[in-house]
Amino acid sequence: NPFNPTTSLKLSLKNKAQVQIQVFDIMGRLVQTLANNEQWQSGTHEVQFDASRLASGMYFARTQILESGKADQTQVTKLMLIK
Repeated sequence: NPFNPTTSLKLSLKNKAQVQIQVFDIMGRLVQTLANNEQWQSGTHEVQFDASRLASGMYFARTQILESGKADQTQVTKLMLIK
């Protein structure tokens, strides 16, 4: 999944949910928040990650989903930025 300098992250929701998407560098530092506990409707969503100001390397996108009445779901995606 190498990209330069932007990539898109897709997310499909079965139900309305609260979504948080954050990108971290290899040292675990937060570099960008793509969605900050936003309420999203069911369906397919796509967010853009613009890494043009970041150095080449590995990054991790953490997606957290909280559907009403259900436990948190967390997914981590590895991203490789090559400039």
